Amino acid sequence: MDRQQTSAMAVATTLDRLGFKVHYPGLSNHPGRDIHERNADGYGAVLSFTTGDKALSERIVGATRLWGISVSFGCVNSLISMPCVMSYAMHLSTFTVSL
Repeated sequence: MDRQQTSAMAVATTLDRLGFKVHYPGLSNHPGRDIHERNADGYGAVLSFTTGDKALSERIVGATRLWGISVSFGCVNSLISMPCVMSYAMHLSTFTVSL
């Protein structure tokens, strides 16, 4: 788990520096970080980020080598999803990529 959290932090930090809106409790700018730190021993290995651009999201998803595109079914496998083109897309107003 330590290695997964370290990797997630590296990915989140890089995406944050690139200007994406990143949702990961390990980032200092995460709105619920203080609550998370009171209740957990680490930050976890799950993160998501918003591109704000469907074409950019499609390029990111298409370029991934480690993750398969899928909806999460509660498994522990690695996946990437693009909610703006999935079955519930009609209910979304932003473009988010979840890792």
